[in-house]
Amino acid sequence: MRDTLQVFKALSDETRLRILHLLQKQELCVCELVEILEMEQSRVSHQLQILKNARLVNDRRERKWIVYSLNIRDDDSWNRDVFRLLKTFLDKDEIVEEDERRLKLCLKSDVRERCHTLESVRK
Repeated sequence: MRDTLQVFKALSDETRLRILHLLQKQELCVCELVEILEMEQSRVSHQLQILKNARLVNDRRERKWIVYSLNIRDDDSWNRDVFRLLKTFLDKDEIVEEDERRLKLCLKSDVRERCHTLESVRK
């Protein structure tokens, strides 16, 4: 029961729902999510940690970035069902549609490379 509660608590936030919807489209790093959601890095990272603790997202290191993806395993039909429901409910939402538009722009502009360049300049 505790795991189920943790999942539903994780789903009870607009930012986390937006993140999950974006991750249904593609794996993303924090800097990409920051740009798309137009939020501070610390806020996005905090929301990702909650989603990770609820086992809704996975992360992996890809060079200098941590890349996030949905946690969909072959043996986990529960998560798959949750993501399917989210897609149904969020697909026509205006905020989500705007996020998808910014996702396309973000992917065209290679935010990861810009993020890497900024990090190099700061050092």
